[in-house]
Amino acid sequence: MNLALPAVIVILGLLPGIIFFHGYFASRFSKSIAGVGGLGEFALYVVFAMPLDAISVAIVSRFGVAPDFDLIARLMVTADAATLGGDLGRELQRHWLLIACTYSAVLIICYAIASLARRLVWASRFDVRIRLLRMRHEWYYVLLGRVEGMPDGCLPYADVMVEQAGETKLYQGMVHEFEPNGSGELGRLHLGDAHRGEGRSGAFEWKRIPGQVLVIAGPCIRSINMRYLGIESSEPASDAAVPWWQRGWRGIVKWTRRFLFEEP
Repeated sequence: MNLALPAVIVILGLLPGIIFFHGYFASRFSKSIAGVGGLGEFALYVVFAMPLDAISVAIVSRFGVAPDFDLIARLMVTADAATLGGDLGRELQRHWLLIACTYSAVLIICYAIASLARRLVWASRFDVRIRLLRMRHEWYYVLLGRVEGMPDGCLPYADVMVEQAGETKLYQGMVHEFEPNGSGELGRLHLGDAHRGEGRSGAFEWKRIPGQVLVIAGPCIRSINMRYLGIESSEPASDAAVPWWQRGWRGIVKWTRRFLFEEP
């Protein structure tokens, strides 16, 4: 039995799920931070592909582009793949442009839906409240200040103890960005408005480090103390002093910024 055609059919069937997977686990929700392994990734391809394929077929069938399931089934199970492959080739030759455009549109839509789903989860903080959507590593949420109960708009500041060549140093700054390593652990920490601690006891002081971003290698970090600043604002202390429509508009603006720019 020729396995080439069945393999191609399986790959084409899984491709919408693969595209959806890589569209969702991107940007703020990277695959390494999510902790998805090889087997789990393949399982998610199948889980995502099944409903996407079903919905796609249901939609395109309404436009007269229904796939020939009888031909596909025979290609998958019969040993006479050469004859059936010829039938498939003639079918593709007659409608290749329509099939190519339709399939490409399906893949683009799958990626767009995945990207929208990721932004919706991020902006609404569903990953903070729903365990199934949560990233694997807790440090991800601590460094971003996306801790349950933490108000929006806080600025995460880190006091970092680093050990280099047997010497301990202290750094301080706002968490600008971070990079996971291959295993999903903290690979690099980027600090903005960085300061270096100098002196001891009463003579200790923080000295500004020239530059925009300080990059600290993850393996050198021994401890991190987090402080969340910027929660206080010039807005009235009591929400009761703000009209309901103004509170609602302010909430919409914050949610929209998180959705568009994926701000913490």
